[in-house]
Amino acid sequence: MIVQAPDGKFPVRGMLRQELVEVLAGLGETEDRVRRLQTHVFKHRMDSFIGMEDISARSKDRMARVLDLDLPAVDARAMAEDGTRKYRVKFRDGSLIECISMAYNGRRTLCLSTQAGCRMGCTFCATGAMGFARNLTAAEIVDQALVMLRDQPADRFNVVLMGMGEPLNNPEQLARALTILVSPWGMDRGPRTVTVSTIGLLPALDELAALRLGVNLSLSVTAAREDLRQMLMPATRAWPLAQVFESIRRYPPEAFRSYIYSYVMFAGVNDQLTHARELAAALDGLPGYVNLIPMNPTPASQYLPSSDETVSAFRNELFRLGRAAHPRYSKGRTIWAACGQLAGAALPMDTTTGAADGDAEAEVGASDS
Repeated sequence: MIVQAPDGKFPVRGMLRQELVEVLAGLGETEDRVRRLQTHVFKHRMDSFIGMEDISARSKDRMARVLDLDLPAVDARAMAEDGTRKYRVKFRDGSLIECISMAYNGRRTLCLSTQAGCRMGCTFCATGAMGFARNLTAAEIVDQALVMLRDQPADRFNVVLMGMGEPLNNPEQLARALTILVSPWGMDRGPRTVTVSTIGLLPALDELAALRLGVNLSLSVTAAREDLRQMLMPATRAWPLAQVFESIRRYPPEAFRSYIYSYVMFAGVNDQLTHARELAAALDGLPGYVNLIPMNPTPASQYLPSSDETVSAFRNELFRLGRAAHPRYSKGRTIWAACGQLAGAALPMDTTTGAADGDAEAEVGASDS
């Protein structure tokens, strides 16, 4: 479903090609005009009809009456010395979300939010501590990428839906945003450059797999034992890991390009070799690899991150048991931009200079191939 702007206009960056064709056909515009408009919006990253020289003034006037090209405002930003940038974006209703742009292996990785707040209540996540405000529309999800690319242009970039919110708790708008991100008429990102993160909501995960978009899937595991996982991530009581893994075993090869099992590590909680063995056993027969992520501090968190030595030993044990695993060290910790640290208005940012003190460490929790 297209969610229209508050003024009743249709948001171009939230519309599928055929939907835009049908709307503009009612104005007497051709499909070629639609192609040109989407090229300007997605390829040239324009947010105004001004400058679209291959579209007549008459057509632009007609389209401006029914179509919304506005991008949301950047309410504040923070920058780290390594190039990580955090943006606090303000939508028309006053909702605030954060999105992140990171430099990684010669290209940008854009981390997008799918909700303002989050319902999942993970005990180590600043977003979860905020509570839930609302779902974002597909246009608001895609807009975040355009906001960051206009500020910091890049032709080669990855997209990870790992920001604020649980993407599969907003399934319809997520699917629409993903279609726009990967389609040649949209952002034209190869599916292999797009990653969706989830704690494993069913049946929404099955429904996403059925679309066969071929993007990467990052499943937040964090513990293989159900009691421990549910303590850390209370919402997972509704979706036991065994059921999620059984679904993954049934998915056809074209459902997702690759599978990443994210394992956030807490000192003395889930980082012992026995936990590594439990994880290897639970993943037996499943495709994919493990990302080991020492937890990032948040103001209210009771946990501490696992040491480098503990992470290395955990990884080596997984290797010994036949499961590939990679440590991921987070960028943006000092500007509250790392995994689990996004909190919208809850954390201060510099609105005067757009800068924050400190640099960031090194991580992107997604596939960048």
